[in-house]
Amino acid sequence: MAEWWTRMDEALKAHNPSTNEVPPPNRSSVAAIVDLRPEPHVLLMRRVEYERDPWSGHISLPGGRSSPVDTDLLATALRETREEVDIDLQTSARLLGQLAPRQAVSLGKKQGMDVTPYIFLLEQEVQPVPMEEAEELFWLPLGQAAQGAFDGEHQFRRDELVHNMPCWNFESFVVWGMTYRILTNLMTVCGAK
Repeated sequence: MAEWWTRMDEALKAHNPSTNEVPPPNRSSVAAIVDLRPEPHVLLMRRVEYERDPWSGHISLPGGRSSPVDTDLLATALRETREEVDIDLQTSARLLGQLAPRQAVSLGKKQGMDVTPYIFLLEQEVQPVPMEEAEELFWLPLGQAAQGAFDGEHQFRRDELVHNMPCWNFESFVVWGMTYRILTNLMTVCGAK
């Protein structure tokens, strides 16, 4: 039986992420950049810490808020990827599809913003560079994550309460929250979970 990532293209073409929900006032998008070398890895970044950024220091996919210069959310993902990790996805990758938008949450509160994930498959070797908003970059092995190799719990504190959130512990990185949910959804759509 072929591995789930060999069916990724087909699964994403068949996936219909349409929603009847009214989009929130703020829109953003991210790029899940997958490299199949020879097993799937996805590029992640540790965000630079900024006082006003609710996701400061978190692990994320390249991406961000839509800007008036963007024609659509795909353009946002392409622009933000160039700005954050110095990769031109239009020349180095192929768009496989998108997943349904996810409501952004910070400190347990909805942020009035959604995040649309776009999935790209690298078609040539790239050398990502952490730009101004990225402190460091790394490649997470998706196949091992799908098999549970990095499964753990992240303790999230809010006020006096402690919440245990599912996560992946990979090397010195903890992947949880929105990024964890997006990548878990990708695996589900592709038949890995």
